[in-house]
Order: sequence, then C-alpha cells, then structure tokens
Amino acid sequence: MNKIEAFIKRSLRWYFTKNALPYWCMLLMDSAIIVGAGLGTYWILNRTQSIFDNRIEVLYDLEGTKPTFHEMIRVAEVRAADFKKVSKEINKLVEISKQYDNMATVKKMKEIVPEYKSENSVYEVLDKK
Repeated sequence: MNKIEAFIKRSLRWYFTKNALPYWCMLLMDSAIIVGAGLGTYWILNRTQSIFDNRIEVLYDLEGTKPTFHEMIRVAEVRAADFKKVSKEINKLVEISKQYDNMATVKKMKEIVPEYKSENSVYEVLDKK
C-alpha cells in the first residue's frame, strides 16, 4: 500500500506544477473543441429539422402524390413528358440564358413549368401575363 500511496502523492504533486501546464492547456483546448462540436451538431440538427418542417411542396398541381407507410413520405405521380420536346425547350432556355437577360430567362422557365409562381420578387410580373 505504501508504494501506491507514494505514486499517487508524487503524481498529484507533479500535476499541479508548472511542468504540467502544457497538459492542462491541451486538456482545456480539447474540452473546448468537444463542447463546440456538440453545440455545432445540436444547432445543425435543429436547423435542418426546421427546414424540413417548413418544407415547400415542389410538385405540380396536375401531379398528385400517393401516401406511404410514413405520414411525412409521399410518392409522386409524375405526368409523362415527351423527352424530345423537353430537351428542345431546355436547349432554348440555355441559349436565352447566354444573353444574360434575367427576365427573359425566367419567362422561358415559367413557360417550361407553368405552375411555378414567383413570390416577393421582380418576376411576379410574369405570373400575371
């Protein structure tokens, strides 16, 4: 028992000396990193949860959804589209976007997806036409 007590006394005496200061600094820095990572993770998880809770439906009005086993998960019933026609429209959109005319680009996008409505932006003018 004497050897164990002597070892503990020696360790405690060393632990509170100037020689142990770098180890204390490392311990404090590691603790700060762990606490910061925990707070960051908590913030990110809660932030993404609120993003998903306030989600915006992007499905068209003409497309419906089917329920699944989970109330928050739905399967889209997508309407059929002609690939050649859509591809041609996308190519026209790309050509218009190369002119750097935002209004014309958004107008073409709204022609491709007529259900899309702008909210609180300068492009609301295009919705009324």
